[in-house]
Amino acid sequence: AENKIKAHRIFSSSEKSWEMKERINLNPMFIQPPASDQEKQSYPLAYLLEGEFPSYFAGKPLPEKPEPAAGSDKGTEKKQASGKQEEKPKASADLSRIEPKGAFSAKGRPAKVFIMGSSEMLKDNILDPEGKTENAIFTLNLLDYLNNREEIAILRGKEARFNPLKETDPFVKTVIKAFNIVGIPVMVVLFGLGVYAYRGSRRRRIQEMFRVCS
Repeated sequence: AENKIKAHRIFSSSEKSWEMKERINLNPMFIQPPASDQEKQSYPLAYLLEGEFPSYFAGKPLPEKPEPAAGSDKGTEKKQASGKQEEKPKASADLSRIEPKGAFSAKGRPAKVFIMGSSEMLKDNILDPEGKTENAIFTLNLLDYLNNREEIAILRGKEARFNPLKETDPFVKTVIKAFNIVGIPVMVVLFGLGVYAYRGSRRRRIQEMFRVCS
C-alpha cells in the first residue's frame, strides 16, 4: 500500500491445509494432520503484483566497482622476467570530471511480477510438451498476461478440444440397445392403445348424451 502496488491472489490452498514447522517430513506415510482444526486454514500460494516498484538502492549509496587488487601485477612481472617485452598500455582518459546523470531511477515504470511458493509447477513432470493440460494452459496464460498479451490468453480459451465419450460397461451398452430396439416401439404401442381407449370412452359418452336427450 505504501508503494501503491496492487496484489492479486491467484490461488490458495483449501481450508483444510496446515503449516508444517520445525522437522518437515514430506513422506506421505508419515504425514499426519494436526489434531485441532484451529491449526487448519487457507494459505496463499501465488500472487500477482502490479505497479511501479521502487529500487532497492533508493536512499542508499550506489555500489562502486572495486579497484584491482595490488597483487594483479604479478603476471606482468613474470613475463618481464622471462625476457618478453609487452607494449605499454596507452594512457586512459581522465574520467574524474565525468558525472553520471540519469543513471539511477528511484522507481521504475509500471511492471508485473508473479510470485509463487514453489517452482515445482514449472517442471516437466507437471507441464506436458503439447501444452494441453490445465497447469500448462495456466502457465502460458500467465506468461501472456505478464507480457501484456491478454488477447492471446482469451483466444487460447476458445480453442476447440477433442472430448471423447466416456467408456461404458458392456451391460450398460446392452440395456441401451435393448431399450432402443424394444422399449421405444413398446412405448409407442402403449401410447397408441391409450389414445384408442380415450377415444372409445369419449365416443361412448357422446352416445349416452344423445340417448338421454332422445
